[in-house]
Amino acid sequence: RIEVIPNGVSLDDDKGYGSLNEHFPELVSRRYVLFLGRLHHKKGLDLLAEAWAVVNAVTQGVTLVMAGPDEDGSITDFRSRISSAGLDDTVVELGAVYGDAKWALLQECACFVLPSRQEGFSVTVLEAMASGKPVVITRECHFDGVEAADAGIVSELDSTQLADALLRLLGSDALSETMGANGRQLVEDRYQW
Repeated sequence: RIEVIPNGVSLDDDKGYGSLNEHFPELVSRRYVLFLGRLHHKKGLDLLAEAWAVVNAVTQGVTLVMAGPDEDGSITDFRSRISSAGLDDTVVELGAVYGDAKWALLQECACFVLPSRQEGFSVTVLEAMASGKPVVITRECHFDGVEAADAGIVSELDSTQLADALLRLLGSDALSETMGANGRQLVEDRYQW
């Protein structure tokens, strides 16, 4: 017997998550971009490091938060790239984050980024959109609904395009709010359990 079980999120999961201050006081009053997922080469951490150098040169005072377990040592290369660019103070590594702490991070980020080289379907993209946040993803994430719903920016697998997408969102609160609301609506319409 074969069952097709769709991907989805429960919109109730993002309620009662507690405050950012409760889970990550070091991030309170910081504007940040969130990467949430396995720290693995296929997630495009090298491209993210290159893009972050460009973003930081244009937009001062924004932090990149890296949340997820290190699966293949890719975080070492990422750290090296960040250090070489002199950006150590602009990146916060949290390790694996789950439950209420994850939802608190999602609720307070400026935007979510996933520069993946390969995805079947990313639940973290759904969770970010459920939190009303705009997303920056690559075409390799295979989430066509993001572009169709104007819920974020879909980039080629290219650090310059990733940087441009992040700068576009960080440079316009109105655009971020609109895309975040569109993403939330997309989840309500098609992806909630």
